[in-house]
Amino acid sequence: MDLKAAAATVFDGELDPSEELVSMHDTSLTRGNLASFQGDCWIGNDVVDAFCRMLQFDDESRTKLFLSPYIADMVIRSNAKHLTHDAIVARFDPYMYAFDGSYQNVTQVYLPVLFKNHWTLYVYDLHNKRIQLLDSRPGRKRSCMSGIQQKLAKVVLLLVADKKEMVAVDLNMYSFVMPDVPCQPNDNDCGVFIMKFMDNWSNGGLSKSIDVAKMKKYRLKLLGRLLLSSHNVHRHRFMVV
Repeated sequence: MDLKAAAATVFDGELDPSEELVSMHDTSLTRGNLASFQGDCWIGNDVVDAFCRMLQFDDESRTKLFLSPYIADMVIRSNAKHLTHDAIVARFDPYMYAFDGSYQNVTQVYLPVLFKNHWTLYVYDLHNKRIQLLDSRPGRKRSCMSGIQQKLAKVVLLLVADKKEMVAVDLNMYSFVMPDVPCQPNDNDCGVFIMKFMDNWSNGGLSKSIDVAKMKKYRLKLLGRLLLSSHNVHRHRFMVV
């Protein structure tokens, strides 16, 4: 079954939207969840979370740490700026994915953030001590972090310090940058962009270019990555010739 045929099975409006089509890494996605890949639909938390989990398990370098968008959502809704180290670990550590490697080797942390119906990606470069904000919406450059961004950074760096068994990191030691990235052509593709960013961002740049004219093709390929993942227990359904 090729990707277009698999997508047709997912997008068929006459089939049960609650049917589970992806199940792996302690999460699952239904036909209804995956329907967000159709057309220029908006991508939700559940799909981004599943994609993050998949990238974490597929990262052979074991130098990247992917965090759940639900952690960002909890931080934004909380008063995390005033939480102590122990309180932060107790509250957010249970939402971290299983990691098959040594935290001592982690050099980059990826955090997808949904705020006011817009997806952005934060990359915490531990080696170069910089926080990179990848934002596909045009004209959103800034040189310093907002209060919410500081809260996110505090939680992420404390969680990483705890995993690395090191003293808490001083946020003032980190620079904040917004690298130039491709811009989304509409209001709904931000989720697709941050998934592409997570997949291809390394050492301060994109390892593969992103063509904004190929968004429908990217949506199809990202859907295929989830459906055909070797860890998806339903994968065989989409491998039929």
